[in-house]
Amino acid sequence: MTGDTVRLTEHLLTAQIERTGIAAAVIGAVLFGSIAGRGLIEVGLRKRVRSIASAMLLIESALIAAVIPTAKITTDVRAFASMTLLAAMGLQTATLTRIGSLTVHMTFVTSMLNKLAQTRVAGMFSHI
Repeated sequence: MTGDTVRLTEHLLTAQIERTGIAAAVIGAVLFGSIAGRGLIEVGLRKRVRSIASAMLLIESALIAAVIPTAKITTDVRAFASMTLLAAMGLQTATLTRIGSLTVHMTFVTSMLNKLAQTRVAGMFSHI
């Protein structure tokens, strides 16, 4: 995500619209996965689902397994598969945030996107 964030800024500053869109889509896919993951975790915690992290990692595994057969298909399908894998990465980052009393940061920029997702989901659930 660090490289994608740098590329997004570079492409914005040099007015490379298509490349800006690609970098934004990559970051957006990870952010989407992270927001979806945090939202599902929040629902699971509120319903007292003890195995919510296991369920989240199972969903991530299913997303990855679903796109493996697309490796030799058209560019459009591979692009969709790539976005799915990036969403799975965001889901994993959202799921693996604590081990016991320790806070886990898998990567810095990805963790910052995950923190953004956490605050957005917290805001969505604060009035429920």
